[in-house]
Amino acid sequence: MDSNENKRKEPRLHAFWKVYREDITWGYLIDLSENGLKVWLNKDEEVKDNDFNIHIHPPKELELDIIDLNVHRIWMNPSKSQRFNEIGCQFNNLTEQQKGHLTKLIVFFKKYNTKEEAIY
Repeated sequence: MDSNENKRKEPRLHAFWKVYREDITWGYLIDLSENGLKVWLNKDEEVKDNDFNIHIHPPKELELDIIDLNVHRIWMNPSKSQRFNEIGCQFNNLTEQQKGHLTKLIVFFKKYNTKEEAIY
């Protein structure tokens, strides 16, 4: 396990979901916590800025609008597959509404990941 993975203060939940930037699929969410996330990016994807916006389209059954998030890149490194880069991000200045939507998303993913504890 990469040392970067152990730095997050909150427990994380493994997930697999598309993440968007500027309405284009940017990568795949692979884990999520109250304070941040980790995303797999195509090897060719460049990340020039440390602070940027991403969008998550929640599952329809949650009946939520698109979740817009401002994030800060903490680290980036190649995954073991050599087909993807992994990027770890921390959320910037979450509103109470964003926190609530993230909590609902985490609980949703928990239903499909019974080996992990959800954050409530």
